[in-house]
Amino acid sequence: MRTSKITIIEKTAKAVVAIFAWSIFALTFGCSS
Repeated sequence: MRTSKITIIEKTAKAVVAIFAWSIFALTFGCSS
């Protein structure tokens, strides 16, 4: 139970970081071009 919870939190955190990084990249790309 505890391990699966940590795995879900880890996957969610990675997804949030990926979306955050992608939006910053898209914003920077849009501003430069």
